[in-house]
Amino acid sequence: MEEAYEQHQTWVKQASTSKALGHATDEYRRRYKRHPPPKFDEWYNYATSRTSLIIDDYDSIHEDLLPFWASDALTLRTRTRAMILDPWNEVAEVNIRNGKADIGPNVLPTHRWMLDGVIAMLNNFVQWLPDMDLAFNINDESRVAIPYETLETLKAIGDGAGRLDRGKYNEWSPNRADTW
Repeated sequence: MEEAYEQHQTWVKQASTSKALGHATDEYRRRYKRHPPPKFDEWYNYATSRTSLIIDDYDSIHEDLLPFWASDALTLRTRTRAMILDPWNEVAEVNIRNGKADIGPNVLPTHRWMLDGVIAMLNNFVQWLPDMDLAFNINDESRVAIPYETLETLKAIGDGAGRLDRGKYNEWSPNRADTW
């Protein structure tokens, strides 16, 4: 028990070293070798106003998003839309437009409750998100399995995209609505 407590304290310490936005931004660049996402300042203010213990640790989400950096935004939007529009996929959608989240029109009534919870969560910070479509698996079990080698290749490609040494700042893609 004592060892677990010490490990937790060590993790919390590394997860919340920043005491100001500038330091948090520098720490993000140091850890992930890329610029923080757009609206990072809003997230920082949101987290610190709620005395969040996690200010600097994004390892999990960084790792989860790496494969998606291997594709361009238009490809991701096109594939997401195609998946949502095919009812055989049993995928439900949440649309974010102009700072408001809504459930898409083709959600089975028996599964709407799943997305009601997502909307309730998003409403706490949706005003800072870009317009986007989110696809949700409404089955009880997961359905995506990517071969390990493929996933590792995508992560490696994604790790090189948007890095500081390429001089690219993170921005929301312009004219997203034109591609929906």
